[in-house]
Amino acid sequence: MKLKLSKTIAPEFYLKHVPKATELVEAKLNLGFKQIYPSEQARRFDIQFHLNLLVPEGYELQVVYTAIFSTEEDIDEQFKTSDFPRVNAPAIAYPFLRAFVGQLSLNAGYKALLLPSINFTEFKQ
Repeated sequence: MKLKLSKTIAPEFYLKHVPKATELVEAKLNLGFKQIYPSEQARRFDIQFHLNLLVPEGYELQVVYTAIFSTEEDIDEQFKTSDFPRVNAPAIAYPFLRAFVGQLSLNAGYKALLLPSINFTEFKQ
């Protein structure tokens, strides 16, 4: 099955100055993701990241970031339980989230923030 990353979008993001965050020694990161299969589009699936970050530079960042994938064939249950939507697709989309966060923090007047690398095979379970 041929797959393509069609688009990425950040439908929600929030950045707020938080003076107490300067007391932190290192950033506090909370990252999760889920697969979304729109019922009206049999050849599309999304990976939606939810990021919450408290940064020692003195701000909090919350982001919902969606990567939209398209396929040449209809998505079936076998595909949904395969490694691709749980491991490969998030690994493909994550660098785009990292770039978005880096640019957003920089454009907001803070030092560019680089999210850590993640091994998505740990999410296979």
